[in-house]
Amino acid sequence: GGDFRIEANRVELTGGGQILTTASGQGEAGDITLLVSNEVALLGNDPIFAAQLENAEARLAAGRISDLRQVLNRRGNNGVAPSGIYLQSLGESSNAGAAGNLLIQERAGESLQLPLKDGGEINADTINTTGGNIVLSGLDTVLLREGSRITAEAGSAQRTGNGGNITLAMPEGFLIAVPTENSNIIANAFEGNGGNIDIVALSILGFD
Repeated sequence: GGDFRIEANRVELTGGGQILTTASGQGEAGDITLLVSNEVALLGNDPIFAAQLENAEARLAAGRISDLRQVLNRRGNNGVAPSGIYLQSLGESSNAGAAGNLLIQERAGESLQLPLKDGGEINADTINTTGGNIVLSGLDTVLLREGSRITAEAGSAQRTGNGGNITLAMPEGFLIAVPTENSNIIANAFEGNGGNIDIVALSILGFD
């Protein structure tokens, strides 16, 4: 997959909006780099994603291939498509390409917030190879609410792969979650080795 590089004052993904790179064969998924001044907001989901999947066969029968690809390329869980950033490898063979890597970095001299709410996700998962790496650098606040997740998981049942690494380098920043809302940061693997989670922050609140 190709790489993404975005430089902006603010990035907002809502209602199931996604930035996504995907590898389905031997090639690696692309990397994503966001250099942002004020906020990267990942909020909510698309509640009609399940209905769109149900219509996929009709789209194909009608020859609407581009419409079908728009649906199938999105990442969905339990019938909804969470807003988020995804770097995924869907290949099931032993030589499947790796997931991409993500860097979200604060522009120099700015104050960058990263709220993930109502199931918003950052996800660098794979089926049968090494998970991608996630680096959040220089942020002032990372806030996880309402079942939001940051994950770099690898493998599935009877498939290998090591989890990717997650790094939060924000020595002047705050990492915050609400303990009762089931938000999490995960870098594990089904059969391989779990990845590392390295956090440098001024304060960490709401995590066990």
